[in-house]
Amino acid sequence: MDAQSFIQNASLDSSKQAEPRALPKKILVVEDDTSMTVLVGKAILDAFSDAEIQWASSLEQAVTQLIQNTDIGEKAPYDLIIADIFLEGNGTGLDLWKVLSGTYPTIPFLVISSLAEEQVISALNDEQKKGLVYLKKPFQFAQCRQSIKNILS
Repeated sequence: MDAQSFIQNASLDSSKQAEPRALPKKILVVEDDTSMTVLVGKAILDAFSDAEIQWASSLEQAVTQLIQNTDIGEKAPYDLIIADIFLEGNGTGLDLWKVLSGTYPTIPFLVISSLAEEQVISALNDEQKKGLVYLKKPFQFAQCRQSIKNILS
């Protein structure tokens, strides 16, 4: 078949058009332990190879990232936020979640900590518990990757 015949026979049927490409997942990781940032970063990229990852090591840095990445009219600046409870400086990952759960209730939040899950959950009210996923340290790479995939799939 020559090029002219191919063009004439080509269907513009929408079922044959390419699917729109999904935007890369945008993830904020708030962690002050370098070894954990490496593990979490690898897990994210293994789950979603085109993910855009931004990093913060303190509550203050996380808030700055949120402000810089929030566009007027955009529903949420991130697809997922992953935060350790204990961070550099003042404030914790739970403090960040308490603010975000009211401001951006649709952003899933994965909290990682060596604390028992009951200790973490007891620090939150019923409304703040919605959308929060907990991963206890130490965890395996596969556990972290699967948690991220489950949240974003």
